[in-house]
Amino acid sequence: MKIHDYFGDNQLRFPTMKIRVIVPTTADEHIIAEQEKFQEIARSDTEISTVGLACAPDTVENDFDIALSLPCILDEVRKAEQECMRAVIIDCMSDLGVQTARRFSCIPVMGPAEASMHYATLLAHSFSIIGVIPKDRVFYTRLLRRFDLVDRCVSIPVVDVPILEILESDDPTKLVDACFDAALKAIREDGAAAIILG
Repeated sequence: MKIHDYFGDNQLRFPTMKIRVIVPTTADEHIIAEQEKFQEIARSDTEISTVGLACAPDTVENDFDIALSLPCILDEVRKAEQECMRAVIIDCMSDLGVQTARRFSCIPVMGPAEASMHYATLLAHSFSIIGVIPKDRVFYTRLLRRFDLVDRCVSIPVVDVPILEILESDDPTKLVDACFDAALKAIREDGAAAIILG
């Protein structure tokens, strides 16, 4: 007997997967854009809810910004648990607060840096991370050490376009061109076999 014979013609029904995405910013337009982006790629049985922070800098670019944002992020993780979310994504490529939140949360807490770096190792023997500003190298090097992936990352080039400029621009051409050039250089000169956009 196959499983669909047991359940009849009805498709297997599972509860809706409710995922909370925490965007470490106070900018409403960025939060709305992230909601649309995540919902577009989510499965039909997945409900995405995106929240920003009540107290946070406009962008997270250094350790001071992290210190300001972390308490609010942890509060949002607690709220997500109380609201019966099944998982939390902290939408910041520095994986801001992910490790700390995992210490008290009973639900999975994920960040894009850890996920993308490990996924890159499944696809290729080496990868490069395209950073936005020079300080990104510090964040990514810390994370690579934490995940024991230093030997898999061959370079961390940066496009050096301020994050606020990216968020406020209606024309992504400058950023796309800069990322393309940095990726091409990483492949040709550094030996990257996969590219992560930071």
